[in-house]
Amino acid sequence: DSKQASFFSDLPDESANRELGGIYTPHYIARFFARFLKENLTPPLFRSLKLADPACGSGIFLRTTLEMQCDPLQDIDIHAVAGQAFQNVLGIDVEETACQATRLSLSLLHLVLTGSFPSALRIESAEVIEYYAKHLGLKEAYDAVVTNPPFIKWDAVPEDWRQRISKFMATEATGKIDLFLALLKVGLEMVKPGGFLLYVLPHSFLIARNAAKLRQRIAAEFWVRVIVDLSEIPVFGDVGAYVVLLILQKKPRHAAEEPLAAVVHCRGYVGFALQSALEGKRTTSDFYSIHDTSQATFRAKTWQVPPPSQQGLAAALRRFTRLDDFLIVREGFVTGADDVFIRRRADAPPGEEKAYRPFLHDREMGRYRVPKNTKEVVFYPFENDRRLEATEVRKRFPATWAFLGEHKKLLQERASVRAKTVEWWCPERPRSPENMLRPKLVSPHLILLPRFSFDETGQYAISHSPLLYPRDPSSQTDFLLYFLAVLNSSVAYWQIAMLSHKYSRGYAMLEPKTLKELRIPPPAEVHPSRMKRLLALVRRRLDNSDAQDLELDIDRVVADLYGLSTTDRIEIGMER
Repeated sequence: DSKQASFFSDLPDESANRELGGIYTPHYIARFFARFLKENLTPPLFRSLKLADPACGSGIFLRTTLEMQCDPLQDIDIHAVAGQAFQNVLGIDVEETACQATRLSLSLLHLVLTGSFPSALRIESAEVIEYYAKHLGLKEAYDAVVTNPPFIKWDAVPEDWRQRISKFMATEATGKIDLFLALLKVGLEMVKPGGFLLYVLPHSFLIARNAAKLRQRIAAEFWVRVIVDLSEIPVFGDVGAYVVLLILQKKPRHAAEEPLAAVVHCRGYVGFALQSALEGKRTTSDFYSIHDTSQATFRAKTWQVPPPSQQGLAAALRRFTRLDDFLIVREGFVTGADDVFIRRRADAPPGEEKAYRPFLHDREMGRYRVPKNTKEVVFYPFENDRRLEATEVRKRFPATWAFLGEHKKLLQERASVRAKTVEWWCPERPRSPENMLRPKLVSPHLILLPRFSFDETGQYAISHSPLLYPRDPSSQTDFLLYFLAVLNSSVAYWQIAMLSHKYSRGYAMLEPKTLKELRIPPPAEVHPSRMKRLLALVRRRLDNSDAQDLELDIDRVVADLYGLSTTDRIEIGMER
């Protein structure tokens, strides 16, 4: 508070460019990776390690590893070791500011260790796919590749990057290619036979369809040495990225025995869990579990590695039938411009009600029941099962047509309109009435707990979220009530949590491809007396908006259908 002059100005505030994935890695992850390398390499090889980070950020992985390589407490010539170790480092980042931070960090470390600055540091400011394509000598050149790649969705990637990434990935990714997949492929190609790849990856990598080809490649060319599931830990604070730590070893050129993979599931005490994994401990506690699994686990379609206490349950569920055999699972409509096509019911033009259908928001979907009415409607250009033509809409619903015309410029900017797959006035994917306006089960797109609802009359249109209806058109209401009970159960949610992508604050994303894979006891095999009891409970629940005891009874009956033991019930979180 004094008026005297100060030696230093105020420190600047840190800012991270999240559009380019600028979220920095906690130090405990960098230390875990560095210590793994130290424990799994001979001291001479570790000190002379050729190390690359293709998305180096502020250089935490490089610096932490160099600190261990050049530990002055070792009986080494620190000048010689530091000289070689620093020369063997490669860091790449698209942000020049990040590269400057890395250069500063490593230069100061070198100064502390040796009393002088390094003569050169190979820290390159470049887009990594472009850089890798121009430097063919990087292939199989490094003993270890370590990074926390940026988690950027395809739609947020600059167009020139997309073109390079698509060409680089070729057939090894499908659909929209998340940027981290390209960074992972770079690492797979840069590491030497026998070398290690250590990555922070989104949990979705274990199950995502667009990562399937890379998982297959890893299973063929690499050994999985460690997977640490940190999806229940807020590693990056409020960012909402749920991650795993993946350590791979490229198979050596000469035949060798397959090692077991260590699998760590962590709910808390991350430091203790990682330390125990490095020490080779295999243990189970309330906060974390560590167990081994064979490499055959990673030759499966998806990489689901439950803790030992849940493996028996996972195996038992596989004997049941997929939900897809009983119900058709679809996504709700997509308008491409919800702010235009979804309106307050009071704003719909009088006399033009037939152009609209009641709209059900995700937040209005309760457990078991849908509301009697909602406040919004959606423009729905169908009559019976036929889509209306523009001339019909203009003639029969002039006020609606005029309203759409007021927003024509915005509607024309939609990608589907520019691609000429949709007329400017029409919702992008409205779903026909035979697939939308029918008795069905619906659920929010993102859930913390199951919230499947029964739209008995088929009155509601829903957006993006999943809807489910019987494959057999002759199925009765009881058929949907049975699935309503099963899908709202603890065992169904346990499967959903295993199969689904995880999002901020613990939400799971429900997608048709996920729901189709749920295992369900076939209703035809349920004893009639048990089915009668279950359906009676569900009907009572539909008539009662506050019935926790009823839900517990339903949950117990469903658990009986699956044949769950007391241990299984406790494991999936049912009340004892």
